[in-house]
Amino acid sequence: MVAIGIIAGCGIVISYLLVRLYRQKKEIYDFTEELQRCLTLMKAGEDIGNEAEFKDSLWDKIYQDLQELMDVWNRKNRQSHKEKEQIKELISDISHQGRTPMANI
Repeated sequence: MVAIGIIAGCGIVISYLLVRLYRQKKEIYDFTEELQRCLTLMKAGEDIGNEAEFKDSLWDKIYQDLQELMDVWNRKNRQSHKEKEQIKELISDISHQGRTPMANI
């Protein structure tokens, strides 16, 4: 009779562990899906969404890092475009300065 109780107890513990393992696997899968969604949005230059639903979690920390990364990327991208325009203007000015004396001769 004791053996049956031990086997039943082991069955319950194993069942509990399997259910817990399934839930953790699902949480990991959901987490990676959300991370992939955010990375896809970032690559497209879109906002990654509302962080309010992730307060005090690992995802909240990762979300904040992704948001900061996106902000840095956007700032560098704007700076790069600004510098490119300045170089175009400089080349245009140099070209104009070179042509003006030639036209006077």
